[in-house]
Amino acid sequence: MIVVSKFRKGYIIKQAIGLPLVALFIVLLVSQSFINGKLDFQNLLFWLACLISVGFIYIIVNFIFSELKQLTVSAKGIEIKYLVTKHKDFIEYTSIKKYVIKKTKSMQTSGFYILELHLNNNQIITFSEDQFANFNNIKNLIYIFSRDKN
Repeated sequence: MIVVSKFRKGYIIKQAIGLPLVALFIVLLVSQSFINGKLDFQNLLFWLACLISVGFIYIIVNFIFSELKQLTVSAKGIEIKYLVTKHKDFIEYTSIKKYVIKKTKSMQTSGFYILELHLNNNQIITFSEDQFANFNNIKNLIYIFSRDKN
């Protein structure tokens, strides 16, 4: 049996709306930092925009290079294909040291589960219920196949 991950539509919509809104907020902060047509570098809003921009750049880079991935779970192992870089990683079940399930808390929803795979090389790979529509199938298949290998 093989399961290929599918992005949850709500996740894509959240990213498509949230990222441009943050960018717009940064632009508004900078535009409010102008006095008499000149940028006031001592304005608190300008420095707030700078701080938010640093975090925003980190979030975008993390999203593009870490979150946009496709998982293929099979009896041989877990293949992770990063969609932007086309880089592929393969995780054998024998290299998984432990599993950790966490539940996030959110004011809008009741939260969602995150599966952390702690590998023997001290690397941690995470999969989110918010990100993948078939998260439970992926999680259950990983448990079943890894139990058979260990």
